[in-house]
Amino acid sequence: MFKNTYIIFGMLLTLAATTVAQQDESVLRDVLLGRFTKLQNLIVNYKVTTEFTPQITDEQAVTKLGEKIIMVTKKGSLVATKEFSILEKRYLYDKHLESWDQKIKHPDLPKVNLTKRQLDVFNPKRTEHLRCFEKNKPRGEIRNQRNLPEGDIDVALGLREFGQHELLTDVLINEMSISQPNSDQVILRDVDAKGVTHEWVFDLKLGYALTRYRRLVPPDKHVNIEYIMEDFKNIDGIFLPFKTRSRWKGRDNKTLRTDTIEIIEYKLNDPNNTPERYRIKWPEGTRIFDKRSGIHFSTRDDPRFGIGKFLPG
Repeated sequence: MFKNTYIIFGMLLTLAATTVAQQDESVLRDVLLGRFTKLQNLIVNYKVTTEFTPQITDEQAVTKLGEKIIMVTKKGSLVATKEFSILEKRYLYDKHLESWDQKIKHPDLPKVNLTKRQLDVFNPKRTEHLRCFEKNKPRGEIRNQRNLPEGDIDVALGLREFGQHELLTDVLINEMSISQPNSDQVILRDVDAKGVTHEWVFDLKLGYALTRYRRLVPPDKHVNIEYIMEDFKNIDGIFLPFKTRSRWKGRDNKTLRTDTIEIIEYKLNDPNNTPERYRIKWPEGTRIFDKRSGIHFSTRDDPRFGIGKFLPG
């Protein structure tokens, strides 16, 4: 199936690139759909450097309930290595915290138990979540809901609208408006159920590479999230960015957060990207809560659930 899809995608891309004049909307849409389809079997390894710049004091950054810290508004910077993979309707998000320079002076901050690893796996049967902490033993959760974690590279590649808890589908893309404001660009737009406008800009001279994404919020269409993609390379016939910068802005247009994504490696149609990857191999001693049944158990409760084993079912 994928082989035929790539042939069609290549033909459409050639057809669309033969002229920089205005293209027929159906041709443009087919090219974008072909690009989207080609990214449905993908593994991405990358590094994210995040700078948090909220205009708050150190005291305001730490929220307490009694003597317990319940939330820390991030300031300073953090570095994480990540993996995102997709195999049709299976998704994997794996984040390893490398460093966090909090730049907050607060006497209770050492009590915060950092999450060193956050792994979220989504397959057709269920979702599985693993959290590994700086101080405590790992915890897992199994449920049916498909609430995706905060996005970054999936947004930068045009696979997801920021803030949405599901990836895009070809059906949704077909329903979006499409325009060509000039001979170099194609713009795809969608307005979600909350009235938020999502806008993608594709560059015809880069083989329909996605170069910019914006999220505009009502009522005044304020741009509160913007992604700018750059340093493109041809990966198996599709131009993909090796560097992305995103900015989160407040209503006053001040930048609250900046993310820089640096790609380590893209793998398209990797033979190791199999359905088995989309199930967690639970670390030893993980305490798991199955929200479907309401049962708590540990990987030590049953030898089948030991280190490096899949949960049955």
